Amino acid sequence: MVQHDIALFSVLLSALLMIRGVIVHIRTGELGDVCAATDVLRRSIVELCQADHGGSPERIALWLANKTPETVALWIDSESLRFVVAEDANCVVGVGAASVDGEILLNYVDPRCRFQGISRAVLSHLEAWISGRAYSTVMLTSTKTALPFYLAAGYRKSGPVDVWQGMPGYPLGKPLLRLPSETATVDVMTKD
Repeated sequence: MVQHDIALFSVLLSALLMIRGVIVHIRTGELGDVCAATDVLRRSIVELCQADHGGSPERIALWLANKTPETVALWIDSESLRFVVAEDANCVVGVGAASVDGEILLNYVDPRCRFQGISRAVLSHLEAWISGRAYSTVMLTSTKTALPFYLAAGYRKSGPVDVWQGMPGYPLGKPLLRLPSETATVDVMTKD
């Protein structure tokens, strides 16, 4: 029954996103994605996260310090992460990662593609993957910029605000429906 529900959810999500006119494919990142994924990460932070870094060159530099091609390649190759990219017309337009411990670590979108459902598609994919690993709750730390997005997606505050280099981080959690792992790792073509 759960597998049927997931398949139905995927079809409905695909239909909804097709109406918006963009086809997005979420898939496992590959080493060939390193440059494009790094670019999306860095531009998203610089351009979309003004509420967090306030345009401070020092804060931006600290945030971007590990958003390098070398680090992204390590993340893609890591067995302790699920690193995914969202593609539209063979271009990387979103990046996400989750740990094997059930925590979402990355969810960034190309600034040119904001508000098209890409982050939501990446989030849904990572949540399904985490659920398939037998976790009943997903955790993440949100930026100030992304907080309304995650609250709208059903996340709730799960701890006190953590401050890193003068920027707030909001610990959040969300209960998950337990999914079979084989269903949670299937790449799904979605309309975003």
